[in-house]
Amino acid sequence: MLFLRSVLITAVLATASGVRAQVLIDQPFWSIGPKIGYIFGEQGGLTGGFEVALFPNAHASYALTFDVTGWSPSNTAVHVGVEAWLYAGLDIGPTLFLSKQAPAKLGMSVIVWDGLLLYPYYELSIPFDGNPYHSVGGYIKFPIGLPHDYFKVG
Repeated sequence: MLFLRSVLITAVLATASGVRAQVLIDQPFWSIGPKIGYIFGEQGGLTGGFEVALFPNAHASYALTFDVTGWSPSNTAVHVGVEAWLYAGLDIGPTLFLSKQAPAKLGMSVIVWDGLLLYPYYELSIPFDGNPYHSVGGYIKFPIGLPHDYFKVG
């Protein structure tokens, strides 16, 4: 909605005043939000965390991602990935598994997701020297623009 309103304001400014206006749809923006879910298995339970995605522009169907997920009082996964969307979203990247009971483990996560503002997901996380984790849940994510993302007069 903000984007459409910005385009309308830009068009009015350009038409009414003769000022050249430029829509900057090629500016990067963030998509940020909390996540909640459930991880299955022996060390499973309710999960919580957040994800941050950086999109290169408004037309991009891919982004760089960073998310942190915690479950039980002593387990945390830190994931950095690349996500893309074509009919459904897919996020792949390395994951660091932290636990108070064991040394840190490096692994890989694959996350399948889809939605608009509310994103249900399935995640397969595989420590390189351990058993895989399966989890399901949902993100609530909101786009946050960088300063002067949507229009510029000049």
